[in-house]
Amino acid sequence: MEYRPQDENHIDLERLRARLRKMSDAALLHWGRCGVRLCSAEFNRGKPPRQVFVIQLEEARAEWRRRSLKESEPIELRNGVTDKR
Repeated sequence: MEYRPQDENHIDLERLRARLRKMSDAALLHWGRCGVRLCSAEFNRGKPPRQVFVIQLEEARAEWRRRSLKESEPIELRNGVTDKR
């Protein structure tokens, strides 16, 4: 199933996150690189990037960070408490 935003101003984040979670590392890297290109000033001819591309790139980066987190690395929670995995 392919992810397609409904319109430029609405993104189904849960559906996007589910798609990103299912991607292989190589596919996620490719998605992220395409996102960087779509958000670049060159691609957008000096104008700000479309918000849909920015959100997709942020979500891809968040998924990559989630995957890259080492099992033994402590996670700092919002209240300042650390949780060891």
